[in-house]
Amino acid sequence: MDIRMTRQIGSLVSPVFYRLGLGYRQDTFNPEKPNVFVQDLNEIYLADFNDLTTGTLKKSYLRNHYFVVPADIVWVLNPKYTIENNEKMLDNSRTNLRLTAGIYGGVRFLTQNYVIFKNEDNNRVKYRENVQEAAERFIFGGNWQ
Repeated sequence: MDIRMTRQIGSLVSPVFYRLGLGYRQDTFNPEKPNVFVQDLNEIYLADFNDLTTGTLKKSYLRNHYFVVPADIVWVLNPKYTIENNEKMLDNSRTNLRLTAGIYGGVRFLTQNYVIFKNEDNNRVKYRENVQEAAERFIFGGNWQ
């Protein structure tokens, strides 16, 4: 999920655009049952749920939340033009074939460990723990479409 600003580079007939944005990303990691994530100091490892407590494990996952900043360059490969106010310009209302390449960077602001299980009394228990300093703080990468 993100919000982006798009601007055309050069004149109104230029087929090249740039986009800048601000977004949110979440990565979820699900271990195979009956394993759960456990934090010990600055390390996260997998442990068997049955060794930690009694009950029936329903679901377990680790979720990282990031703020991201994407930056893209967009090339319109088959530009279509229109004339408005006696000026020729790229027609963005029509479908155009586009090639997009970009980079992104992000900062993790929260990591949470979720364990959902039924205890001995058959009551549903949802355990959520904020995890500190166990996942990489920064992410970066590239994309193309």
